[in-house]
Amino acid sequence: MGPAPLGAGSTFENEIRGGVIPSQFIAAIQAGVEDALGRGVLAGYPLVDVRVRLIDGAAHSHDSSELAFRTAAWHCLREAARRARPQLLEPLMQLDATCSDEHVGKVIADLGVRRGRILELGDSLNRRVIRAHAPLAEMFGYAGALRSLTQGRGTFSMTFQCYQPAPSASLPRLLERA
Repeated sequence: MGPAPLGAGSTFENEIRGGVIPSQFIAAIQAGVEDALGRGVLAGYPLVDVRVRLIDGAAHSHDSSELAFRTAAWHCLREAARRARPQLLEPLMQLDATCSDEHVGKVIADLGVRRGRILELGDSLNRRVIRAHAPLAEMFGYAGALRSLTQGRGTFSMTFQCYQPAPSASLPRLLERA
């Protein structure tokens, strides 16, 4: 088990040679791996961007079954994930906020408090457009905050950008919400 590139998704690779594990059990192993990836090890969040390689194993004629291989794969992946010290990822949103010139400073300051990173400041129809990236966890209640900051004249849109590692300082709060 190891990391895959960020955003690549999780993969399962069967590298068994010579039939040390009969082919009818490979699907059960893959199912166990997928179950463990779906449940994760940090507050039940799924594991993403993981590369799992099946490289060796053994089967016994008396006690091997699909359930045994599925369960073993599930336990192995969870134990490996715990030892690997996984990172909690949080969704990063792209935000486009529009306001008048007089409110730009307040809007930018508020985004800074929300761990936002300003990407671009532009103009559109006599209004300022602030493009930023901000963690979704910090954007709850933003509609009301923007209305308050802009005297009801500000607008915004948000779209998912990617996942990024959550900062260690915010982990206790994020795990508590789970």
